[in-house]
Amino acid sequence: MAVRVLPTGTIGIPLNPTPAPEPPALEVEDDVPTLHLVGRSEQRLAQALFQTEAVDEPYSPDTVRALRLLAMDNLVDIIQLREVVQERDAEVAALTGEVDMWRARALDEHAERGVEQREAVRRERELVTVLHSELIRNETLSGELAWRRKPWFRRIGRR
Repeated sequence: MAVRVLPTGTIGIPLNPTPAPEPPALEVEDDVPTLHLVGRSEQRLAQALFQTEAVDEPYSPDTVRALRLLAMDNLVDIIQLREVVQERDAEVAALTGEVDMWRARALDEHAERGVEQREAVRRERELVTVLHSELIRNETLSGELAWRRKPWFRRIGRR
């Protein structure tokens, strides 16, 4: 990943940008390990690597310092990510517990509603049966009362 370095003291995008010197072409050999820049410390490492001058030493103190800073930044990132993962795991566990509690509560309420509905149907049938028997009884008594009020029944009953 190529990173363009702005001159020191530049804030934001300059209005009249001065062309920044291009970093030297990277010669990658197959048998030499290559460092791929990842994370928020890319710019710091790229600046340190770009600002170092080519010398006979394989690693300059600036390069070593930049690599150490990169390693520390990566360690901080790893720690922060682990903390975030632990917080998420705790949150997921808490939410899963709540979901299980609500699911159990919903199942209990559903079962209770079924029992209540069956009980209501039984009571309704019982009330309809009682009401029907009372209607039949009232009809019978009304018929008997009407029969006794007839004028010819009075005459027969007095004899």
